[in-house]
Amino acid sequence: MLVIRTDTNIARRKLHSSHVSRGQNNKRKYNKPSKAVRRRYFRRKGIDKPQESEGLTQQALGITASLFMEKEELEKKVVHIEDEIRYLKETEDQNRLLKTQEREGWYCKFVAEQETAVRAVAIANRVQQSPFIPTTSNTNLDNFPSPLSTI
Repeated sequence: MLVIRTDTNIARRKLHSSHVSRGQNNKRKYNKPSKAVRRRYFRRKGIDKPQESEGLTQQALGITASLFMEKEELEKKVVHIEDEIRYLKETEDQNRLLKTQEREGWYCKFVAEQETAVRAVAIANRVQQSPFIPTTSNTNLDNFPSPLSTI
């Protein structure tokens, strides 16, 4: 009996009929081309040419050196900026300390002025309550020289 293939695409037929399946069991070693084919591929790519690879190596070294120099410069800048930040933090701490000291000094002055004002008011109240002590006397004023005599 004669079987006629309805599928005329040869590549498709070969794909289905080959021992290399495209499914889960597909192993890498079955798909790998032969050594001769791989050698030809690498030769065509130019990987085996030493002159070009040496030039590329020199370029890579040059780029690496320039990147290293940039890295060194950036590290120096970072150190400089960190020093500036440290200095600014120290001055900020000093300024904060000075401000707190000024505030405390102002508060101490304010409290002292309040205390003296309270004492003065208390003395004034005592003076007003006791009529025996004169507020101004001629004897007290006579002890001080007159301003006209010094001229």
